[in-house]
Amino acid sequence: MPGYISIGNRYNDWASYDFNGKEFQVLKPRQMFLDLIKYKQMPREWDLKTIILIGGQNSGKTVLIRYFTHLVRSVPSYQGLTSVLQTNDLRIVGDKRYAKYFEDKKVIVLIIDDAIREGVDSRRAMSGSNVSVTQEYCNTRHVLEDNYEPNGIIFMIFATQIYSRIDPTIRDPAQLKIFCDYYDQDWFYKIFTPEQAEVLRIASYEGMFASNFDARRFALARTKSGDVATLEVPFSTKKEVVYPVIDRKIDKEVVINKLSKLILNKIDDLDLELKDISNGALKGFLELESKQIEKDYYIKLNKGHFTSAINRAKWALQLQESDLRDMTILKPEDLSAGTRIAGLMQYEKPIYTIKELDEKFQDISYNNISTTLSQDTTRFKNIARGTYCLKNYDLTQLEREKYCQDKPVKKMLIMS
Repeated sequence: MPGYISIGNRYNDWASYDFNGKEFQVLKPRQMFLDLIKYKQMPREWDLKTIILIGGQNSGKTVLIRYFTHLVRSVPSYQGLTSVLQTNDLRIVGDKRYAKYFEDKKVIVLIIDDAIREGVDSRRAMSGSNVSVTQEYCNTRHVLEDNYEPNGIIFMIFATQIYSRIDPTIRDPAQLKIFCDYYDQDWFYKIFTPEQAEVLRIASYEGMFASNFDARRFALARTKSGDVATLEVPFSTKKEVVYPVIDRKIDKEVVINKLSKLILNKIDDLDLELKDISNGALKGFLELESKQIEKDYYIKLNKGHFTSAINRAKWALQLQESDLRDMTILKPEDLSAGTRIAGLMQYEKPIYTIKELDEKFQDISYNNISTTLSQDTTRFKNIARGTYCLKNYDLTQLEREKYCQDKPVKKMLIMS
């Protein structure tokens, strides 16, 4: 087929399509997708295949996801063994809270829509979150093997509006990249032939400006081996394209509370007082005892978590009422905003702005924090606009100069 490289040479399912008087030859990708999906027999270990879909809003990415999902579920040998779900975090695979989606499954389709998220954004490639997420991406096969079935197939589909924003660790080894939108840039014409680019240019215009919904079915595909083709994706109207959407969240408060509870239980068991144990010893204890929490929440704990847990345990021990202490550790949201803010100021940092507190307490509204600080004058004092500290806290001279504009008075030389 002239103008097309080897994907087109392998398949014969071509169709002609007319756009504004121009006729184009496009490939119907059913067999190409099935070749990617189907195995004559299950692999001996887990196999990971990554697909990246690139295009703006209303460019047809969802059409492609539904069609691909429908094909996966249509394979007879996969019946009862398939799990399809959409998530915001690929680390859901190792998170035991979502084990029901992976138990007894050998074919998994994991959809990460709007994929420019924390952990996969190329602009933060060297950040801790990116390192963590990309490590888990590379380790996904082993996580599945260690926790679920010994072998199977997992398809990860990343849908994004900007191709270059996907972290290279995920982007570069992807087996298939499908462009649902035209890009008027030099790199686009280095990937595809002028004829192919023209098809998507017209389809993008029709879908965007002419409200031609039918144009969303056209896309350009490129494999890891460099083979390319123009695709026509049929719309799927099957009901089975529906899949659960799961927003994976790790509540830092819950994790810190569990760590704090470990400290309090240990102190009770040893019949000690907190002042008798150094922070270093407590951190060492938490490092040894926190492995189960890491396993349960699929999270890597660090010294910051341990410090917050120790400070919270100290705060809890200061409270005289035992029932209030338990609430502090197990359900901090049951305490008043003033009590929680006062505890934070006492054991972590003496001075906070309202904005900083709003970031610390995700479950307390900004207005509630502001009102609490301004009205609870028995515990807090306002030292600058939007900045508060504890009522009995004595500011240092440097803090007065920084927050209160309390500049040192210069002595004047009076000439007599």
